[in-house]
Amino acid sequence: FDRTLPKCWLAGIGLSGSSISIVIAAVSKQVKPAHRSIALGVITAAGSLGQFVCAPLGQSFISNHGWQVTLLLLAVIVCAIPFLALGKLEKNYATDEEKTRQVSTKYVLKKSALP
Repeated sequence: FDRTLPKCWLAGIGLSGSSISIVIAAVSKQVKPAHRSIALGVITAAGSLGQFVCAPLGQSFISNHGWQVTLLLLAVIVCAIPFLALGKLEKNYATDEEKTRQVSTKYVLKKSALP
């Protein structure tokens, strides 16, 4: 049994819960179909810009304050993000066709389980 396998699973679960696909799915439900392509373009561009800005900013914080303070600061920022998003949830603009295609995670796990 390889000891790195559990670490890979944890990394995969963490990435799946925090990747841009989660944000795109949430925005797709919240934006009217007429404005959806523009909203998704802005979200994708903002995600790329955030990655471009955060790396040098993080390095600057590490150089000036040390890695411990930088880690704490980034953790506080990450913990604040869900609370900032709570006030933005509005009406679900998913079309009827899109609503019928939505499947719960429980259903998918039940159907994908080995017999």
